[in-house]
Amino acid sequence: MLENTCIIPIENSYPTDIGLIAENLLFYDTAHLIASTDTIPILLQHCDVSQIKDLVQSGKLKLYFKENTLGAMKTNTPKGQEINDVIIVSSPDHDLEYYIHHSLYLATKRNGYSRRMARKFLDFTETIKYQDGLGDIIRQDLDEKTYVKESIVATIKSYNPEFNLSIDEFDYKKTPVEKGFIFETNLNLNEISKTFPQHSSSSLIENSSFILNLQETRGDLDLASQLNSDLVTSELHSNIIKLKFSSIYDKSVGNKEEIKQFSDIILGDGNAISEAINSGEKNLVIS
Repeated sequence: MLENTCIIPIENSYPTDIGLIAENLLFYDTAHLIASTDTIPILLQHCDVSQIKDLVQSGKLKLYFKENTLGAMKTNTPKGQEINDVIIVSSPDHDLEYYIHHSLYLATKRNGYSRRMARKFLDFTETIKYQDGLGDIIRQDLDEKTYVKESIVATIKSYNPEFNLSIDEFDYKKTPVEKGFIFETNLNLNEISKTFPQHSSSSLIENSSFILNLQETRGDLDLASQLNSDLVTSELHSNIIKLKFSSIYDKSVGNKEEIKQFSDIILGDGNAISEAINSGEKNLVIS
């Protein structure tokens, strides 16, 4: 049995996966779940509030909402140059009940129901926040040229794995200015976006996209380190972590491989546990 894991869904790109949660509940002493807006609605599709509460009270599951958010701020100089900076945003008007109610209301559009359910979840849901000083750490990450260029390649390949680009084929620079920094590459991002299968009329990536991926990855590591946990996050963030911390990543991959091997033994048909849960063959509540 492994000790602790931290699961971090990401809005739109890495939604809450009930099978993945169940898999981690089985193989870890404690699964720390950092909720996104879809998390509680998805949990309630598979089990009732009392079952979720029992999992939390047993110590198998810990449920959190972030009380602050990482963002990439953009402004422009009088000459039209884009200034970026890393920001951590919070609101004194948004407490834990607000976050739970908001996530339920987005899914159901039922205000009364969402308020009643939010009050029930208050008994066993916690908040967590990014630590002070994280912005400075992210700015230091952005000064590491090879790491940033490798992360840019990883981001582009997350949209189009067949896109052929090496770090020797382009350059970037980060120039500090009074209210942040100017982040520039010589890549034609509009043309690169046209190679993506999900290409639309507007560019799917811009320089701020690279900054946001780097800072969210560092944010994932910050939350997981506070909880002394292995980290389960999106494939892109995992790849960026691999670029930054190969030794930490190798340990995580070892644990995931152990899970996969054990899953194949337990499920004689060779299906992954998460797939069995997602298909409805098994359910979330593990005795």
